[in-house]
Amino acid sequence: MIKNKVYIIPAWGSVCTERPYILLSRALKAKGYNPIPINPNWYHLLTRQVFRPEPDSIIIGHSFGAVLAYLIARKYPLKKVILASLSPVKKLSYNNLYKEAVKHMSPNMATAIISDIKSIKIDRKKMICPHILFAGDREKDILSDIKVKNTGHFLTSTYIKAIVRKL
Repeated sequence: MIKNKVYIIPAWGSVCTERPYILLSRALKAKGYNPIPINPNWYHLLTRQVFRPEPDSIIIGHSFGAVLAYLIARKYPLKKVILASLSPVKKLSYNNLYKEAVKHMSPNMATAIISDIKSIKIDRKKMICPHILFAGDREKDILSDIKVKNTGHFLTSTYIKAIVRKL
């Protein structure tokens, strides 16, 4: 019996065909879930990529993918949301984000995207569904309910196991 659909949203600049997201998808399938990869267009405004998930589904977002998952969870009811290493948009400097973005896109596009990101205010009280924040125990300044041991910002096998156990 197939359990809930689980949308997977990767980190900024990443896609679900990369190894950590393939491993996450396999782990979800092994537990009977139906993983659905979502590859945001990292060259578009994040706030305009909010989509309506199927009712009673789950979303797992990683890093900036967790920011998109947060935006979705503010708007639509879900069974659960897992925010893995949620990027601390409030604490990230505009200049550092811009320097990284402009390596991959035009200055005008980088300005628009970073301004959009900096406009997002993370407030867990605005989420309308159950949620859990994960972070690696080596991450500083990342909010979490659960710290994954011996892990940083990347989805390691330990991190993936911790997420799947909490579903």
